[in-house]
Amino acid sequence: MSSSPTVRTATPADHPELVRIWRRAVEATHTFLTPDDVDEIETEVRTAALPALSVLVAQRADGTPVGWIGTDGHRVEALFVDPSAHGRASAPRSWPRPPSARRGWSST
Repeated sequence: MSSSPTVRTATPADHPELVRIWRRAVEATHTFLTPDDVDEIETEVRTAALPALSVLVAQRADGTPVGWIGTDGHRVEALFVDPSAHGRASAPRSWPRPPSARRGWSST
């Protein structure tokens, strides 16, 4: 059985791989989007979202990124896992829990 991925802070050098993970995850799960939609949104992810968010990377023991989570303050704004890891119970145990998860649901 493989170990749970570790988590580290993303650097700008990670962004190209994080965009690739985003695209593979979206293409596998967001079947309502057209290819043109995905291309347009990818530009936003690359140029606006990743630079603006606090991003943590989940990586395998060999350092290969397997997913990422982007937060803005206490809000999770993005969470994407590479389809190769879907269904493998590979979520890092150390993903941060937003404050609302610790206190119960919040409407704000």
